[in-house]
Amino acid sequence: EAHEEESQRLDDLARIFMSSSSTSTSKSGDKSKSSSKTPSIESKAAATVAKTEDGWQQQEVQMMMGARVVSPTASMGPSSNTTPPSSTGEAHQYVEETPTTSNVINSVRIVSEVSPRNLGQARFRQVNKVEEEPEDEAVAHARRAGPLWRALVGNHVRFPSKWETILGSSKPPIPSHLEWSKWYYVACHRVKGDRRLNGRELGVRSRRSGGRILLRLILKEMHSQNICREIVVGCFHPNSKGIRRGDPKPDNEDVREVYMAVRWTMYEADEEPRLDLGEEFDDYEGVVDNFLMQRRTYLDYSTMGSPLGHRKAVKNENVKAVFGDQPPSRSIELHEDEFAEILKSNGVDNVAVLPAMVLLKLFLFSR
Repeated sequence: EAHEEESQRLDDLARIFMSSSSTSTSKSGDKSKSSSKTPSIESKAAATVAKTEDGWQQQEVQMMMGARVVSPTASMGPSSNTTPPSSTGEAHQYVEETPTTSNVINSVRIVSEVSPRNLGQARFRQVNKVEEEPEDEAVAHARRAGPLWRALVGNHVRFPSKWETILGSSKPPIPSHLEWSKWYYVACHRVKGDRRLNGRELGVRSRRSGGRILLRLILKEMHSQNICREIVVGCFHPNSKGIRRGDPKPDNEDVREVYMAVRWTMYEADEEPRLDLGEEFDDYEGVVDNFLMQRRTYLDYSTMGSPLGHRKAVKNENVKAVFGDQPPSRSIELHEDEFAEILKSNGVDNVAVLPAMVLLKLFLFSR
């Protein structure tokens, strides 16, 4: 009886063992089947990487749209704000929103905006296809003629105020406590049959030609080196339209009108420049002023206002016939003592018959 009970117990143990082994075998088989049907996390991540191997461009586009792709491994750090993978074992791509002004986006935008500040003006106009606006014809004409032409013509024709800003000042620089006087035409005379004044190079060829500014002398004080006088010599044709009265006169075809104009520096409180016209010619200023004034004792602007006499005799219709449209043929800077010595050495320090022609022969025709 004891033997039968032991045998029964062993049979029960054998049945329990067999049933448990069959259960584990079926579970392992199901697991292997499910694993063969479902890809692992590693394989799926590898597939994702393979799909986006050429995805740098794709990633940059996503960056420019305000988001960047974060890999699962990068999101596992302690500072990550992303959620962990799901319990199903599938791999995910986590998207982290970033502002459009992030450093990542700024690093991608490597081409800065084209502007005059970071590109030369010429190159800026070329890149942006900016067309140059043509300069006003009158401004271009005044620029070619030069500041001396504007200074002479400006006494008779009113220029736009903006020209001073565009073209600069027409007056030589002087100390602030001084100012320039008006232009005084201290000498005007006719010269007949001079081949140089009648020629094209240094004169006025015909009555259809405009006038000409031939010579400009700038005199400086000997000690201060400041400019104190400006002397201009020019010529024009007496038969030119706007100057003549009536029909052209045949006798005047080889005649040229030659003028000498002067302006002085003076104190702001003075109405006219102070001239040194004493009888003694020891000082340089006296020598220069006596030569320029030719025995005159005062300046009369009503008769010295233009080469034609009164200032209003020159107007817009004849200004080219008188002054032309070119810079002076020659400009010279001299100190007062140098100019006075030249006059003395040529015997014209006091009175000359044609003072304007004397200056032309000394400083223009003799070169």
